[in-house]
Amino acid sequence: GISQMPHAATTYAAVLSLCILATIGNNDNNDKEEHQQQPAFARETRQYLQDIRQPLLTWLISLREEEHTQSGVAIRMHHDGETDVRASYCVVTVAKLLGILNTQLTNGLSDYIV
Repeated sequence: GISQMPHAATTYAAVLSLCILATIGNNDNNDKEEHQQQPAFARETRQYLQDIRQPLLTWLISLREEEHTQSGVAIRMHHDGETDVRASYCVVTVAKLLGILNTQLTNGLSDYIV
């Protein structure tokens, strides 16, 4: 919301909710005609998820913390926030769901998690 800092946990919850809304009326079929029969809000939500992919990836990458970790690369919940496995889970899940998971985001992360 307005005047609130972006946070990995709320981003995770919001993206999961939007993914659910985007699939309403979809019978797990990639038939283009079927997608046109989805409710308008589902189609609009799918388009919104497409539109936010690149800006969201930029923000997710900015949450990487490379300087203050014993091993690997940690992920922060928000800028100047805590680093933990929970943050890594939220960020990686969002990136995977949106098809933007890449090595720029994940490189060194497994060493931190292990």
